[in-house]
Amino acid sequence: MMPIGQLLVPIGLMIALLIVGMIIFVWLRRYYLDDADNEQGAGLTLHQLRTLKAEGKLSEQEYEMARLAILGQAGAQTPPDSPSDQPPPTDPPDQKTPD
Repeated sequence: MMPIGQLLVPIGLMIALLIVGMIIFVWLRRYYLDDADNEQGAGLTLHQLRTLKAEGKLSEQEYEMARLAILGQAGAQTPPDSPSDQPPPTDPPDQKTPD
């Protein structure tokens, strides 16, 4: 059996290698994920939507629809002033005409 003092050096080296490997992995992952995000770039951010609305380039309804689409909730909620928000029209009662 090896004394504990002789085991500390190899164990320390293995821990150091593990930490360096994790750092390299995280760095490479961030590097490649950032590149993938930059290539998509066609979508708008919520900040950009707010700016367009503040500049008057988007109406309140357009802003709300785009915001919901970005948040992935477009199917779950309907935009304001949509036909589903209004009650259905009621038919006038049948009026009997005198014979």
